[in-house]
Amino acid sequence: MNTIVERIYDFLKDFPPFKVLSREDCLTICKQIKVIYIEENETIFSIDKPVQNSFYVVKEGAIGLFREQDILVDKCDDGDIFGLRAVIR
Repeated sequence: MNTIVERIYDFLKDFPPFKVLSREDCLTICKQIKVIYIEENETIFSIDKPVQNSFYVVKEGAIGLFREQDILVDKCDDGDIFGLRAVIR
């Protein structure tokens, strides 16, 4: 099996909703994951941009979720998922 897929699986398997999936189902998802690196203060998405068909999982560090540029609404740490609302719509 692909080493990157295994490393993604080893990380995700301990966090919901991935921890309730079978190994096979979780590995199927892991094979579709695109790993990206975000620089400090980089904007991932904003309300004035088209909706993306993806969600994000924080592997390391933290992500601030802001409203109107400067109002912190939430903070996501290791294992936290954000951007799901756009995918569910």
